[in-house]
Amino acid sequence: EFSLADIFHIPYGSLLEVSGAGELIPERPHVKAWWDRIAARESWAKTKAVTA
Repeated sequence: EFSLADIFHIPYGSLLEVSGAGELIPERPHVKAWWDRIAARESWAKTKAVTA
């Protein structure tokens, strides 16, 4: 399931990665699993391409 909560939080995960704090995600197994699923979505790849 992909929810409104996922949509709301995905930019923060991306911000962690670009700010150098991306190591916080792998340190949390459930967050990492969530991030891996969300970041692999085609819609997120398209969004990142538009905003790059």
